[in-house]
Formats: sequence, C-alpha cells, structure tokens
Amino acid sequence: MKKDKLYLVIFLAIIFVSGAVIYRFQSSRPLPAGHPSISEEQSQFTVTLIKQISELKRQLEDDPDNYELLVRLGNNYYDLNSPGESIKYYEQALKLRPDSPEVIVDCGTMYREIGEVDRALKMFARAIELDPNLPQAYFNLGVVLLGEKNDPAGAAEIWQKFLDNNPGVNPELKNFFKEKISQAREKG
Repeated sequence: MKKDKLYLVIFLAIIFVSGAVIYRFQSSRPLPAGHPSISEEQSQFTVTLIKQISELKRQLEDDPDNYELLVRLGNNYYDLNSPGESIKYYEQALKLRPDSPEVIVDCGTMYREIGEVDRALKMFARAIELDPNLPQAYFNLGVVLLGEKNDPAGAAEIWQKFLDNNPGVNPELKNFFKEKISQAREKG
C-alpha cells in the first residue's frame, strides 16, 4: 500500500508540474480562435479536487464501506466531469443505501453523460418514487425526455407533475419549471 501511495503522490506531482508548465507556455501565446481558455481559478479548482480525491481514497482504504466518503468521491469525480469514476463510487454508495434519491439523481446524470439514457431515465424515475418533492429528479428526467428521447410533451408533463405535486414550491423554482414547460411545448 505504501508503494501505491508513493506512486499516487508522484503521479499527482507530475500532473501538477505539467499543468504549471503548460499554463506558463500557453499564457505567453495567444490561443487559437474558438479555443476555450482555462482560467487560473478553474485550474486551481481542479488541483483542489485532485488533492481531495487523493485524501478521500486514503481514508476509504481504512473504511471501505463509508457511505459519506463514497458519495464525496462520486461528487468530486462528478465535478471533474469524470463520469466513469463518479458512477463507480455512487454505485458503491447506493449498495450501502439504495434509497438515497439525491445520489440516485447524480448517478443518473453521469449515466446520461456516458450515453446510457435508459438507465438514467430509470434512476430519475426511482428518485421521484423515493422523494416526490425532489426538483432535480424531475428536471433531469424532463431534460432527457426532451433532449435524448425527443419527447417534448413528456418533458412538459413531468415538469408539470412536479408543480402539481409541490404547490408550495418557492416562486423562483416555480417560474423555472414554468419556463421549461413553455419551452418544451414550443418544441412540440
């Protein structure tokens, strides 16, 4: 295990130094037209996430069935836009607590990212079963219906269902869903 940690530290140091060198040379040359730039803040955020992941994995070695650590690892990989790793840790967390609607939604979002749309739909529907007040589940279900399934009527219907099931929702969220419903109906 100590050898693995040493390799991880060396790997992270190489990534960090490589990133600094690349940043230094790119900052002195203009980027090609249409090339997205990476801000120093984004770069620092990524480095912070990588450090957190390393520490969380170290903690997980001592406590492999720690639900909170697994979810945090899934979230960090989610933030790094690394769906495969994110799914891996979310699925492990869901084995420990299968009725965690927020984790189910996040995992479903990552399945959508890798093109497993039907699996994502099932996860969003399951999250709604567990928590009919969870706006993220309805929103994501509608997004997949609208985008990947080309079903604007289905998207509008699921978003309206959220509003019907949650009449006391705050006005900003209510207006957000009403706007989404309107956009879906325009496409239909």
